[in-house]
Amino acid sequence: MSPIKMKESLELLASLGDVLPFLAPAKATILLIARAVEEAEDNSNQCMYLLQRCTNLCIHINRLCKENKDMEHSEHLMDLKHALNKVLICIEHLSRKTPLQRFLQRQEISSSIENVHKCLDGCLELFHIKGIASLAFVASSHEAARQQDQIHLASTLEQLQRNDENILESLELRGDQLMEAIRGLRNTLQRGIIDAVQRQFAATSLQTLLERQPSDFPSVISYDWAVSSLEILIEGEVLGSGTFGTVYAGRWNGTRVAVKQLIRGTPRQVLIKEIDIWRRLQHPHVASFFRACIESNPPLLVSELYQFGNLLVYLNDFPNASRTNICREISLGMIFLHNQRIIHGDLKPANVLMDSAHHARITDFGLSKIKSALTTQTVGDISEAILPKSPGTKVFMAPERLRRGTMNFATDVYAFAMTAYQVFTGEAPFQHLPEDDIRQVVVVDRERPERPEGTDVVVRGLTDSMWHLIERCWADNRSERPKFEEVAKAIHICQVR
Repeated sequence: MSPIKMKESLELLASLGDVLPFLAPAKATILLIARAVEEAEDNSNQCMYLLQRCTNLCIHINRLCKENKDMEHSEHLMDLKHALNKVLICIEHLSRKTPLQRFLQRQEISSSIENVHKCLDGCLELFHIKGIASLAFVASSHEAARQQDQIHLASTLEQLQRNDENILESLELRGDQLMEAIRGLRNTLQRGIIDAVQRQFAATSLQTLLERQPSDFPSVISYDWAVSSLEILIEGEVLGSGTFGTVYAGRWNGTRVAVKQLIRGTPRQVLIKEIDIWRRLQHPHVASFFRACIESNPPLLVSELYQFGNLLVYLNDFPNASRTNICREISLGMIFLHNQRIIHGDLKPANVLMDSAHHARITDFGLSKIKSALTTQTVGDISEAILPKSPGTKVFMAPERLRRGTMNFATDVYAFAMTAYQVFTGEAPFQHLPEDDIRQVVVVDRERPERPEGTDVVVRGLTDSMWHLIERCWADNRSERPKFEEVAKAIHICQVR
C-alpha cells in the first residue's frame, strides 16, 4: 500500500460520510489533521500515510458501531479520541517548524511520526481489529513514504544551494537564532550521519551564515555537551513543571529525552559552570545529563527520559512498591551529591524520577544556584547561599532557610524528612495549611507533621524506627540532623529487621 496524495485523501475523507453522533468529535479531529497535513511540506508523504490510517480506522469503527449498538458505550472510544489528538498535535507541531528545524530534526521527526502510528496500533488492539490491511501499520509503506520525503528534501536542498540568498531565505532565521543555527549545522556535520546532498547543504549554509554574521557577533564556543534547540524536537507533552521551568517529552539524536525549559534570562556563565559539574556526575541514583542549549532563550536542558515519571506518579501507579527502599536509594543519591559538594536545594518527591528498573533518580540538583543568580544579578554581589527570595517549595524548607534563606547540607536532610513523610503517608506535609502560614508553624511554633495512625502506613514501611529517623532528620537545630551516610545505614537496618 503506497502513500496517497491529497486528492485521494480528500476522496477518502468524503467517504467518512455521516458518522454516528458519538464519533463526530473523531471525524472533526481527522478533518483538522487533513488541514495540518497540507502544511507539512518536507514530510507530506509520511503525514499523508498517517491521515490515511486515521480515516480508515474511523470508517471501520463507525461500521462496527452500526452493527453493534453496544459499541457506542465502549470506554475505548476515549482512547480513539486520545490517539487521534496525538496525531493532530504531532502534525501541527511539524507544520509550524521552519525549514532549518525540519532539516536538523529529520530523524527525530520520522521517529515521532512512527510513534503516533503505535498509538493507532493500540486502538486496533483495544477494538480487537485484526487482519484488515488498510488499517494495519505496514513498515514498508511507512518506509516508502519516508523515502519519497527524502527525495523531495534532496531536490529542495539542491535548488537552494544555487545562491546564498536562496539559502538565507529558506532558513527563515530570526535575529536571535543565528548562533543556534551555526551550532546546529556544525553538530550535524560533525555527526557524519547524513548523505552527500545534505552534507553539502549543511556546509554551504554554515559557510554562508559565518560570512554574513556581523563583525561584532560573538563567536560560537565549542562545548562537547552543547546542542542547538533547532536540533531538538519537543513533542508537546508536558511531563512536569516547577520552580525552575517546565519539562517536556522530546527527541534528540534518535532518542526520547526529557527537555527542561529553564527560566528566561538564566545567566549564561552560571549555567555553563553548573553544566560543567552536572555532566561529570555518574551515579545509579542521580539523573543522567545529556546536553544543553545555552544560546536559546529560555535555555534548555536535555536529559534521559525516565519511564515511570516522578515519584508521586510512580507511587500512584505502583502502590505496593517498597517505599523504604526508595527512601534508601534517595539517601544514597544524596550521599553522592554531598560528597561532590553539591547542595540540592529543592529535594522533594517531584524531583525524584523512577527509571525503567524501578530505581530512584534524583534530578534538579544545583538549579537553586541558577535561581539564586536570577534573583541577585540585579542587586549586586550577594552570596549565592543567601537568597532574597528562596527558591523551592516551602513545606520542604528547613527553619533556617525559611528564616534567612540559608542553604546547607543539613537543609537537604530536612527536605528528605518531609519527602519520606509524603512517600509513606501519601500526603504532602502540612497539606491543609495555607502556604503563607508555613513559616509561622515551622519556625516560630516549631511544629512538624503528626505521625499518622493505622496499620496502612506501617505496612508501607513507616515503623517506629523509621518514624524516629524522620524526626531526627527534621530537627529544628540543624546540627542535630544526621548526615546522609547515617540516614542510609539507619534505613538499611529498618529493611533487615
